[in-house]
Amino acid sequence: MKEFKMNRAKKPAIWRLLVDRKNFFISPQFQRHFILYVMSITLVSLALFYISQQYFFHQFYQSGEQLGLPSGHPYFQLLKDQQGGLSKIFFITSSLIACFILFSALFFSHRIAGPLYRLEQYFKNASHDPSLLERPLAFREDDFFQELPDSINLFMYQHKLNKPAEEPPMVSREEDTQKKNSKAS
Repeated sequence: MKEFKMNRAKKPAIWRLLVDRKNFFISPQFQRHFILYVMSITLVSLALFYISQQYFFHQFYQSGEQLGLPSGHPYFQLLKDQQGGLSKIFFITSSLIACFILFSALFFSHRIAGPLYRLEQYFKNASHDPSLLERPLAFREDDFFQELPDSINLFMYQHKLNKPAEEPPMVSREEDTQKKNSKAS
């Protein structure tokens, strides 16, 4: 039986985060707050949907009572069955949605915390050994804020604090935006 192996470069970012990684929390305080905030919004939204569903069925029950239907009428049994079935579907789909959002929040918090942690470590280590500033700053390929290392490295180069292999191009913000827009087209 073949073992499932992927080249690190070809593995999806979510795979690397959830399967290959031992430490999910790079910046635990930030990530916990981020996940708690996202999950709170999710749970409040799902609760509002559930309350809306219950209100909808309550309105139907009231309509049946106003029509003078007896409590054992098939109409009420149909409503009860439909409400029970819809509640089961709601709780299953809500659980799936909450799990998906939880993993997404973990993934995105990781993509935010990773570069900030790398930036913090870069300068913290350089404060102890200034020669480390000679190396350009770099983030992981999938991380957010990819423009930060370029800006920092350009600043460091202009102030003779690091020595890149080649001179970085002097690109204005407008030219950079135009290049990105032309690549997207």
